[in-house]
Amino acid sequence: MKNFEKLLSKLDIRFNDLNIFKRAFMHSSYVNEQKNTNLEDNERLEYLGDAVLELIISEYLFKQKNLSEGEMSKLRAKYVCESALFTYAKKLKFNNYVLLGKGEINSKGYNKPAIVSDVFEAFIAAIYLDQGLDSAKKFVYNQIIPIIEESSKELFIDYKTKLQEFPELINKSINYVNLEETGEAHDKKFVVAVKSGRKILGKGIGKSKKEAEMKAAKNALLKLEKKI
Repeated sequence: MKNFEKLLSKLDIRFNDLNIFKRAFMHSSYVNEQKNTNLEDNERLEYLGDAVLELIISEYLFKQKNLSEGEMSKLRAKYVCESALFTYAKKLKFNNYVLLGKGEINSKGYNKPAIVSDVFEAFIAAIYLDQGLDSAKKFVYNQIIPIIEESSKELFIDYKTKLQEFPELINKSINYVNLEETGEAHDKKFVVAVKSGRKILGKGIGKSKKEAEMKAAKNALLKLEKKI
């Protein structure tokens, strides 16, 4: 069994009910394989954690007095999207604690963004239910906000929008073309090119089409900026 007490101690989280934190890491595939138990998977916790995290991030952005309502909404969407939650969870090594069924273990479910990001939200809910909103807020401000502030310049930049707005490309059509797709379902690799007309502006590689497109746009921008 995973050492959840060690994880909570490392994160400086006190607890009353260790089981609720264990539940945060229980994927439905794990629970379904445990016969004659009253275990519950983390789906309900994930639902609650989503709302709690959104509230905390909304308050954090609200305190940035220079942001408009539209800017706050856009940033919040980026900070609580699946890829962002997956990043937070991986940095905290939550993927090492996920409880999975045999099938998900074989398909490396502990590296799947959908599973790991749900665990992160469920963990937020566990803190909220066990220790209250202030403790959940403390966790986010101590563990997640530094990641956001450190990484926001790179991790959450919308390179596709920046490329479209590049002076040389304004009013020009930009297309993303999937050049290659390899790997098994749980470990895909995509190679994408971004083109303007017939000209290839840049290429990118990622574990999803979206990631590959973003990297292609970033590489295209780097090339264009060198010409200036």
